[in-house]
Amino acid sequence: MKKTIFSVIALLVATVAMAQNRPMYLHMKSGEVKEFEYNDVDYIDFGEEVAAYDLEFEATNASCIYFGGNGYSLHLSDAPVSPEGYPTVAGQNVLRMYVIANESDDSNNARIEGGRYVISPDYALGNMYNGGSGYTVLMQCLEMQETGPYGWTIEFDSGSLNVEYAADGTTNMVFRGKLHDYGEGYESLPKNIKVTFKGDVAYDNQDPNSYQTLTEDVTMVPAALSGGYTNVAGMYGSYTLTYYNVELDADGYIVGPGELMNFELLTAEGEPMDVAAQLPGDYTVTDAMNGPWAPGNYLNGMLYPGYGFPMGTYYAVYGEGGSETRLKGFVTDGTVHVDVDGDNVRMQANLIAEGGHTITMDYTAPASSIVERSYMKAKAGTPRDIKGIMQPVKRNNIRNNNVLRLIKQ
Repeated sequence: MKKTIFSVIALLVATVAMAQNRPMYLHMKSGEVKEFEYNDVDYIDFGEEVAAYDLEFEATNASCIYFGGNGYSLHLSDAPVSPEGYPTVAGQNVLRMYVIANESDDSNNARIEGGRYVISPDYALGNMYNGGSGYTVLMQCLEMQETGPYGWTIEFDSGSLNVEYAADGTTNMVFRGKLHDYGEGYESLPKNIKVTFKGDVAYDNQDPNSYQTLTEDVTMVPAALSGGYTNVAGMYGSYTLTYYNVELDADGYIVGPGELMNFELLTAEGEPMDVAAQLPGDYTVTDAMNGPWAPGNYLNGMLYPGYGFPMGTYYAVYGEGGSETRLKGFVTDGTVHVDVDGDNVRMQANLIAEGGHTITMDYTAPASSIVERSYMKAKAGTPRDIKGIMQPVKRNNIRNNNVLRLIKQ
C-alpha cells in the first residue's frame, strides 16, 4: 500500500455461488438450545459496538454508479465526490464499495436492494467485491494536485454493509469494516471504521444496454461529415456517413458537446468506390439485423446486441468534455435522399425515431469527406464479426464511428 494518484478501476463479471444450507445452534445461559437454518439468519447484532473505531463519521454524500447487471459502485463520503467517485477536497474520506446486488429492473431508476452485504474476494450476490485493487477501499485525500486527488488508498480485510429503506424511500446504511494493517511505518492509518448514512442516494446509470429516447422533434445542423465506404462483393456497397457538430481534437476524438447523426446506406457494389455513381437516389429503411439488405436500403438504428453500442442510422447527443449521453434517436422509418453535384454531396433526411419524434436534416458536404474502407469488407456469406475490431475505449472517435455497424450478406 502506498500513496498514489487515484486511478480508474476495471470491472469484472463472474458467476454467483450459493452457500449450502445447514443448521446452527444458539446455546442460551438457561441451558436451552435453539436451532436455526443457517441461510435464514441475516446477521447477529448484540446491541452495542464490539470494537473501538478509530475512524467514524456520518456520510453527507452518497452516490452510486450502476454498471448494469449486478454491479454497483457505491460511494459514501463526508464531502462531494467527482462523477467517477473520487475525492474533490483535501482531508476528504471516501468509502468506495463494489456491491454485488440483484439486477435493477429499470436501469434509469436503479437501486441497491435492501439487505446485508459482506466484503469477500468472491464475485457473488450479497458480497462487496474486493478480489482486485480499487474495488472496495477507503480513500483518504491528503491534497489536491493538478492531476487530481493525491493520498492513501487503503484496502479492507473484512467488513459489512447494512442497507435499509424507510417508508418514505430514504436510504439508511451502516458500514463497519476492518482495514488492512500495513505494518511498520503505517501506524497512523485507521484500522477500524464505521460509516453511517441517512438520506437519498444519487444513482448514475452506466448500463451500456440502456438509453433514453427523444423527448422532442430534432433538426440536425451538422458542421462536418466523416464518411467511409465498404464493398461487399456480389452483394452491395455500404456507406457509413457520420454528420457531426461536436468539437474534435487532432486525432478525431470528441472533446466537446454537440450532436452526431449517423447513416448506414446500402448502394450498388463496386471497387473502388464511386460516390457520383453509387450514392445518388432515394433510400428506404430495412432491418439492420434481419434485412433484406439491398441497394437503396438504409439500416434502422439500434444497440448492437450484447455490446451496448449504437449501430445503423441514429442520432446521439454528447455532453461536456465529449462524454456520450444516454439520449439516442434510433431511426425506425422515414425517407433519405442523396444528390451528388460535382464534389458536393447533399443529404436530405426526414426520419421517424423510436418513440415517434422526427429527425430532419439537410446538409451539403464535400465528397472528399468520404474515404475508401473496403479493406474492412465482410467475409462472404457471414455477418460482419465486429468483436475483433471493436474494443471498449475511454473516448469516442468520429473516425472509428465508421466501423460501428453490422453488414449482413
